[in-house]
Amino acid sequence: MTMPEGRPLVLIGFMASGKTTVGRLLAGRLGLPFVDLDDRIVERAGKTIPELFRQIGETGFRQLEASALADLLADPALRVIAGGGGLVLRRSNRILLRKRAFTVFLDASFPEVRRRLRRDGGGRPLADNLASPQLGELYEDRRAIYRDAADLRIPADGAPSEIVKDIIMMYISSQGRLEKSGRKR
Repeated sequence: MTMPEGRPLVLIGFMASGKTTVGRLLAGRLGLPFVDLDDRIVERAGKTIPELFRQIGETGFRQLEASALADLLADPALRVIAGGGGLVLRRSNRILLRKRAFTVFLDASFPEVRRRLRRDGGGRPLADNLASPQLGELYEDRRAIYRDAADLRIPADGAPSEIVKDIIMMYISSQGRLEKSGRKR
């Protein structure tokens, strides 16, 4: 399978939607390298994401995230990239994704997100510091942004292997719809 116009595939969605797990499987299935944007930021900064949030705050972290995304998308190599949950909050990131990537929104339901977060056991600054109702509000606020930023929306409550199959099938069928609608990538 070839990527659209030689563009990397970027997975977006709320925290615990499966971006890293699905991204690794998808990259393997497509024979492409995989990059987790959060891992790239940690590698560059030499600090964990919770440490970065404590030291430079969310605004500082979002700047590091935007810089890492720009660097990755400046490189023409095909790959699968797992974005962070807040990646699309910056308008400049959404514009960059639209120009240089094919973006898939992994749309996990809020009950599934909560279940996965409990299973993961912490280490996510926003989830660790918000009560469930506040987390639910954040989830709802971000869903519209994810939908708007994505080329494809994939339900993501199921098994990762099934989500990968869905991405591949929906990507193939979307190409005809994009061409018929006149949408240029």
